[in-house]
Amino acid sequence: MNTVEQFMGTGVQTLTADDTLADAVGLMEKYGCYHIPVVNTANELQGLVSNRDVLQALPSSLAAEAADPDPAQVLIHHFMRREVITVNPDTELQQAAMFMRNARIGCLPVVDGKVLVGIITDTDFINIAVELLEQSGDLEPMAL
Repeated sequence: MNTVEQFMGTGVQTLTADDTLADAVGLMEKYGCYHIPVVNTANELQGLVSNRDVLQALPSSLAAEAADPDPAQVLIHHFMRREVITVNPDTELQQAAMFMRNARIGCLPVVDGKVLVGIITDTDFINIAVELLEQSGDLEPMAL
């Protein structure tokens, strides 16, 4: 039985609720990630910020230049998702994939109790699929 723990990413980039929109944009650009868990000082999951959340929080280029506050200084807690589907490290890989497909989400934070221990993303599942196809002989290994 394959579990989430075998394939999840660890060393996850995180934010706190008091970080800013600019912090989120900076992490996403620097690490090429599309989902950033929001944690407290005990590394307990508080929410999630996706690239879609960030795009919605950014001002439109059509907006007037005289906007009230500096949007880059908007705090994460104003736009983060608080209701987040999570899994634990022992969750079966197929079950995690079904959660993501049925909920139409791109990632699942992995928690042990309330503590964030990793994340599994749609990209991880694509990598798993490619690896399985290569192993079955249905796909030739390709160098990128």
